[in-house]
Amino acid sequence: DVSMTYDSARDRVVLFGGVDGTQRFNDTWEYDGVAWTAGAPPPAGLTARSSSAMAYNAALGVVVLFGGYDSYLTNDTWLYVDCPGIALSPATLPDGHLGAPYRQTFMASGGAPPYTYSLASGSLPAGLALGSSGGLTGTPTAAGEYPFTISALDAAGCAGSLFYRLFVREKVNYLVGAGNGQPNPSRCRVFTA
Repeated sequence: DVSMTYDSARDRVVLFGGVDGTQRFNDTWEYDGVAWTAGAPPPAGLTARSSSAMAYNAALGVVVLFGGYDSYLTNDTWLYVDCPGIALSPATLPDGHLGAPYRQTFMASGGAPPYTYSLASGSLPAGLALGSSGGLTGTPTAAGEYPFTISALDAAGCAGSLFYRLFVREKVNYLVGAGNGQPNPSRCRVFTA
C-alpha cells in the first residue's frame, strides 16, 4: 500500500512508496490532474517502505512522511520538498573602496520566506561581514578582487546560490578646480574617494 496526499500549494497529488507483493518502493510520483510524473528523488537514508502516513503541512508548504514498514516498523519523519528555483539579487555588486563604509543587501525570491543567507564558498573582503538576513556590511581594510558565492536557504529547506566578484579599490585623491594657474583654496579642493 502506498502513501498519498494532496499538495494544495502546487495543486497536485503526491504518492510515495508502496509494495507490489514482493518488493517495496521508495520513489515519489506526482499527479497534476492530467498525468503522473516521477517526483524528486528520495534523500539518502529514506528506505523503500509501505504503510507510511503522509500529509501536507500548509504552514511550511511541504509534504510530511512519517514511519512505515521497511522490513521493520520505522518511526522517522521526512519532508518531501520539490524545491523551486530560488533566485538571488542583485546580479552584480558595486565596487567597494578601501576605508569607506560598504553596504549591500542580498534578496532571494521564488521560495518560502523567510530566507537565511550564508557564504557558500570563497572569502569576503577583510572588514566586511555577511548577516544571516542578507546584509553585507562593514569597511574594507584590504584592496583586491574577492570572488565568493552567497547562498539563500528558505523556510522549506530549499536553497539557491549566486556567484559574485567584489572589487575593493584603493583610495584615489583627485583635484577639482576652476581656472589655470597655481592652486588656490578658494578655487579648488582635494577630494578623496
